[in-house]
Amino acid sequence: MTQRLPPASLHAERSRGGASCYDGAMSDMTASSAFTGLDCIVPAAGASSRMGAWKLLLPWRGVTVIEAVVAEVLSCCSRAIVVAGHRAEELEALFRGAERVLVVRNPDWEKGMFTSLKRGAEEVRTEAFFVALADMPLIARGTFLALDALRRAPVAQPGAQPGGAPPGAGPSAGPRAFRPVSLGRPGHPVLFESSALPIIAETGGSLSMKEVLARLDLVPWTADAGEGVFQDFDIPADYAASGPFAVLVTGSIGAGKTGALEQAGRLLRSRGLAVASCLQIASGRPEAGASAAAGRTGAQAYRLELEYGNDLESFPLARRLEAEGGEGGPDAAGGLVVAGGPAGFGGPVATGELALGPYRFSRAAFTRVADFLRVSAEAGARVLLLDEIGKLEMDRGEGLVGSLESAFEELGRIDGVQRALVLSVRRDRLEAFTDTLRARGIGAATLDLDRTRRDISCAASSVEAAVLVSLARSPTRGQTPS
Repeated sequence: MTQRLPPASLHAERSRGGASCYDGAMSDMTASSAFTGLDCIVPAAGASSRMGAWKLLLPWRGVTVIEAVVAEVLSCCSRAIVVAGHRAEELEALFRGAERVLVVRNPDWEKGMFTSLKRGAEEVRTEAFFVALADMPLIARGTFLALDALRRAPVAQPGAQPGGAPPGAGPSAGPRAFRPVSLGRPGHPVLFESSALPIIAETGGSLSMKEVLARLDLVPWTADAGEGVFQDFDIPADYAASGPFAVLVTGSIGAGKTGALEQAGRLLRSRGLAVASCLQIASGRPEAGASAAAGRTGAQAYRLELEYGNDLESFPLARRLEAEGGEGGPDAAGGLVVAGGPAGFGGPVATGELALGPYRFSRAAFTRVADFLRVSAEAGARVLLLDEIGKLEMDRGEGLVGSLESAFEELGRIDGVQRALVLSVRRDRLEAFTDTLRARGIGAATLDLDRTRRDISCAASSVEAAVLVSLARSPTRGQTPS
């Protein structure tokens, strides 16, 4: 089953001359009158102390949680004002160059979320504004539009009383705020009239949004907006069900999958975790993925690394056949062709080799990888990194299949220890592999490097966050997260 994707990607692929990822949302906006034209404050300054990892960078339906929230905001609002505090420089880097996104810093973020609301309010330039929390990616575009329609109505809940009491007679005299409410349960986002800005500015930073709303005329929107208006990510159970868990990194050739896995391994080792990593590398380019360099080198290798980098081993994985007259390169579909025609595909297959296009893979190398993962897990490795699942595994049941079986066995072991599996997966095999995990009761979070920012450090931090959250969960079998 294909996962539902956020409404728009968030970044221009300038390095490849691509169009901005905002283009879809902006074209929808210009083609439709269903657009609020309002600013939206996105408080994003917290440290996620209850989560155990910085939740804003958690993978969520291909992108990060914060990117999904901002994409939904921009589908119907003029600007997203992201208020940063903890790890502010990473949010600034994440949204650098993004149209209609303003990132501002809140120096007082440790004093509470209301200080971020106050800081963001300083940047509001529209007649009303939303406040949408950065850890609530399930809020639908229609909720923003419905709240704004309520605000624009000639008589919107006349006589609403402070605190959201049932409407009475007569129009409201003071600044109004609008929010979803179901059975007395308040939700998000909250829409404020700009006349509330002075009240927000004068209110002490130690107060909560609830206390500020008590000073306004609160108009409840009582239609069923779904659970998304209530669901945030304050505890690990909100992110993924308990049980075996995998983090998947996908993207096109050259997107940086191997580099993201390698840097994530370093981050996790710096936290004292034992990490077993099996990475495909191109000979002579230690941090380059094999497929990214396929057009420039004929050799690939596997590099194995356990624990804190003290045990490092590299050995041959594949050799490449060259066609007469030149080197090969990636084709548009992500496969491999050889310049000069199909002659390069017809080379001999030696004993102990697997043939795939112009490549000849060593069966012994794949066996060594499987043995390494099994021994590493027995030695206490809690994180297993494996690069890369593709045609050999999903189409032919070979390649890293033995390694996957070892990894699945370790994930499912009932011994009171939670383990995490991090995999890079070819884009054209992602859906089939996700179905395989689901059938085994293994939850998965996916980060798509073609849809999120093409920044390896950000991607590595996202993988790190997902792994830390998964390791904090109860080691019992669960369901696949949405």
